[in-house]
Amino acid sequence: MALMAVACTDYQSSIDELDNRVDGIEQRVAKLESLNSQIAAIQQIVTAQEQAGYITGVAQNANGYQFTMSNGTIISVRDGIDGKDGKDGADGKDGKDGIDGKDGKDGQNGKDGVDGKDGKDGVDGKDGKDGVDGKDGKDGQNGKDGLNGQDGHTPIIGVAQDTDGNWYWTVDGEFLLDGTGNKVLANGIGGQNGKDGQNGKDGQDGKDGADGKDGKDGVDGKDGKDGVDGKDGQNGKDGITPQLRINTTTLMWEVSLDKGETWTSLGVKAKGEDGAKGADGADGDAFFKSVTVGETEVTFTLADGVTTFTLPVMDTFKKVRDRVQSIVYIPENLDGMMTLQNGVQTTVRYRVMPEAVATALATNYASTLSFIGEEVAVTRGIASATIAIDGVVNEGNGRLAVSITPSGMTADKGYAFALTMNDGTSMYSTAYTSVFFAIPPVAIGIAADGILAGQGYITVGNTLQLIPLLVPTTTNMKGVEWTTSDANVATVDANGQVIARNNGTATITVTSKAAPTVSKSITITVSDGSITLNTNDLVSQSNAE
Repeated sequence: MALMAVACTDYQSSIDELDNRVDGIEQRVAKLESLNSQIAAIQQIVTAQEQAGYITGVAQNANGYQFTMSNGTIISVRDGIDGKDGKDGADGKDGKDGIDGKDGKDGQNGKDGVDGKDGKDGVDGKDGKDGVDGKDGKDGQNGKDGLNGQDGHTPIIGVAQDTDGNWYWTVDGEFLLDGTGNKVLANGIGGQNGKDGQNGKDGQDGKDGADGKDGKDGVDGKDGKDGVDGKDGQNGKDGITPQLRINTTTLMWEVSLDKGETWTSLGVKAKGEDGAKGADGADGDAFFKSVTVGETEVTFTLADGVTTFTLPVMDTFKKVRDRVQSIVYIPENLDGMMTLQNGVQTTVRYRVMPEAVATALATNYASTLSFIGEEVAVTRGIASATIAIDGVVNEGNGRLAVSITPSGMTADKGYAFALTMNDGTSMYSTAYTSVFFAIPPVAIGIAADGILAGQGYITVGNTLQLIPLLVPTTTNMKGVEWTTSDANVATVDANGQVIARNNGTATITVTSKAAPTVSKSITITVSDGSITLNTNDLVSQSNAE
């Protein structure tokens, strides 16, 4: 029975030891998952600050905070509470029992009896009894308690901004280096701009004018075609999210910069070696020293106590509106006006400060944007014309692109519009921007100076002055371009003057600059320095511009 009891006790001890080892492994796995989660949180915070992101929701839990970001991601951050001390090491084993005392010495033999007279010899005395055994020695004193094992060290992971303006990962305050000795980026880098295309070659000079009385110089050749666009810049490099683990053989912290494909030791012990160590206390956060949640912003302080990130909280329209510093129209023309056409979609741009407001307006509050208009010519008043918003895009760096379609504008009035953000309870408005109401031509005709239309073919001298007719006549976009199909036969200048060069046939074309699809052509024939044309292709000069 005693042997069975001992065997059962040893078996239970083995089970308990195995349970403790399993618990330890599960704790380390959970700890590693928490560490890697916090590394990912740091990168998400860096990215949010670089991309003008903001916080749309804050929730507190037992371990810290959970933040909902403007791009929909969730960031979980532990609150930096120090871990409790590990338990004391187990007591040392009891000392061994003292050694038994030695046996006492034998008693001395009795003396010989006195000789009797002629008596028999006296009987020998009996041997003395054995001495009583000495008492057992006292138990040895208990051994001293085993020393506590040295604490393992959890490396402090953080980020720091270098002189180039980028953020890089750090370990215990030093930059984390990859296998080639380069610092590891925490934020992405934008792609480089593509190289400019090469300039087109100059057009050939026009041939000299035909000899004669005060012959005019030949018209210069057309400009060369634009150079080919440069190649697109390379995509920027993504920031790297390191992963941590403990090497089960070396008990060293290791880092992976390639999503767990390879691992490199950080040279930091994860577990102490000396003496039996008590159970580890709950670890404090190795990444965030503190998280300060305010009404309008959240400040994250990393474990170094120096590096901080502040992200705005904009979970309501009022917080977005209150954060606006400025929204300013970005003009596309030197006159600073907004060029609009009825029924034609166009894009206008605004510079928004701070940048996070541009993100918020494009992402969550585009529906609050609208335009209000004023008539600024003839009589002042609320404009009957309107501008509908078709879409809002955050182009980055605080540039907000607004796609719009105007309607209801007339040529006899002037207009100015302001962009507003309004949720029905409060409003913000930009300054008014004047509008250039564009009326492009829808058709074009050609007249000839001094020549009636509809007379059939006629022959003139070596020059011919052509005049464009734009429809409608109220168009305020009158710019045109003249071209010839064969400058060796006849040339035409920017004002529509045609000069005969050599015998042959050429087509003269006029095209609207504002509406390139609107054009008109006539064909002329040059023979012996004279120009022949069909006047049926012309319009009346009285209607010409």
